[in-house]
Amino acid sequence: MIEWKSEYSVGIDRLDRLNMKYIKAANLVYECMKHSHQKDALVEALDQILEYISVCFPEEERMMRADEYPWYESHKEEHRRFLEDIIDFQVGLIAGKQVSPLKIGAVLYNWLTDHIGGLDKRYPIFLFVRSAA
Repeated sequence: MIEWKSEYSVGIDRLDRLNMKYIKAANLVYECMKHSHQKDALVEALDQILEYISVCFPEEERMMRADEYPWYESHKEEHRRFLEDIIDFQVGLIAGKQVSPLKIGAVLYNWLTDHIGGLDKRYPIFLFVRSAA
């Protein structure tokens, strides 16, 4: 189980709350994989990740566009790739293909550590530097 840690916080309450929902959804996926639940349960758990994406990404991108965040396009591209990965997992499961639990776990974990715990933190730093200028 993944627990929320302060190191994942970007310091923007709205985004932190959304990212906490990601952790909850990712934990549901991990539980399904850990207990070898049926593929339908895993597809439903991945639906929770898609729900997070449908709320978080547009909100984050709206904020970044409004603030003229210079790395907006590359950030949006990261969002697109993650969404594509999750959809690929779901489509594969629904089609009856073998989908590697290790790959799903790696993608979910990397999103937390590399994107939420890394790339997302650049945005509030940009806001701070811009306000100090």
